[in-house]
Amino acid sequence: MVQRALSGNRLLCRITRTSRYYYFPNIMKSLILSIVCLAGTVSLFGQDPKPTAKTSEQFESGFVATQTGGLIVYSGLNHSFTIEVQAKVVKPTEQTNFYLVDNQIVQTAILPIPMKTDLKDMSTIKQKEIIRGYIDYELLYFRNTLKQEYSKLHIDWTVINGKVYADWSFDMPKDNQQVKKQLYMTTICFDQILDLNAPVFDNYTKAKEILLQLAGSIKLYNNHLNLTAMVNPPAAPTQ
Repeated sequence: MVQRALSGNRLLCRITRTSRYYYFPNIMKSLILSIVCLAGTVSLFGQDPKPTAKTSEQFESGFVATQTGGLIVYSGLNHSFTIEVQAKVVKPTEQTNFYLVDNQIVQTAILPIPMKTDLKDMSTIKQKEIIRGYIDYELLYFRNTLKQEYSKLHIDWTVINGKVYADWSFDMPKDNQQVKKQLYMTTICFDQILDLNAPVFDNYTKAKEILLQLAGSIKLYNNHLNLTAMVNPPAAPTQ
């Protein structure tokens, strides 16, 4: 089923493997304090006060170049999901999970939902509660740990292809000469928060359109996806 679903992306050029967790020291030195860093929340948001034998599923992430842009893959032992990037040029950066999509910086990140959370009843209300908890934690981290101010926080809720998303944004301080605004699309994939982020430099419309395209392209799989096999499909049998 996976091979059929992904058959359109089998003419692949390369794959960039990345670990599940990431650290963002700088994507450009001049922007180190301008782009939101999620490294601290990766461990803290999903951390339970009383550890148990049960743990969140571990996901490996990677990027597969395709003829129409690229495919961002998150593959776990029993579940996987993909994000299709439709663009003329998609370039992974030196920073894990950061991409240049037609010259627009885009970040994808996953964070485990706290293990104490009951994921059996995933009603729309429950999903919103979980996502809003992540947003609140992220904003506290941004303000208290990174010492960055923000204003005009705006949160909308939308459903795209059956998935509940928080469509949220805030303005950066006026003295920030590079980034004017931060845009996010946040949803849930299995036991993970998936966060899509694009900083706005000059072109708000472009950044927004890219995030919406990514959000609308997500596909879920109840199995492991082999990243190596995706980039190196078996050769066709000789006649």
